[in-house]
Amino acid sequence: MAGAAGNPFGPPDPAAVSGADSVPSTTADPPVAQSEPATAASAAQPEEAAGNPFGAPVATSDGPGPAKQPTEEVAPEKEQMTVMVGTLKKKGAIPGLLGYTWKSRHVRVADGKLTYHESKAEADAGENPIKDNVLKLDEYVITVEEKDPNHFQLRPLSAAERVWEFDCEDSKYRNKWMAALQSNGADKASWAD
Repeated sequence: MAGAAGNPFGPPDPAAVSGADSVPSTTADPPVAQSEPATAASAAQPEEAAGNPFGAPVATSDGPGPAKQPTEEVAPEKEQMTVMVGTLKKKGAIPGLLGYTWKSRHVRVADGKLTYHESKAEADAGENPIKDNVLKLDEYVITVEEKDPNHFQLRPLSAAERVWEFDCEDSKYRNKWMAALQSNGADKASWAD
């Protein structure tokens, strides 16, 4: 049975059918589209439109109902990490004869890590951090004490690790550092504003 002119998908138009093809079909088989000779216009169709006489991308369907156009999934954007670089005083790990020492260090927070050098020149030269210390901030919690508004600590989630203590020039500067630490993965346990 031939399809209607210009309609390769539907049943034949009774007015366009003549002769032996005019006997109506009594079977439930779907109509079969007959192929037409290729023309210059049909040969220029893009590959994704193959099998689609209208030249548009082939629609997809998830079941009964109207077909849906293909969609692209967009990955959710990651939260932007803040980069913070500057000088902080860092508490030494081992007490001396007069107690713990506090030394100025060039500190950098970026890419989920905190690193520190003795000076900006060392950091700029690409030298390794002091004692190769690289703190993965998602393994730490930021804490502050109300009695010292310029001070903050990085407490490890694992009890086996060291507590890192830093001192800033003022509480406003401390809050900037703490926000950068948090945006790079450190958890916020307690804040005193």
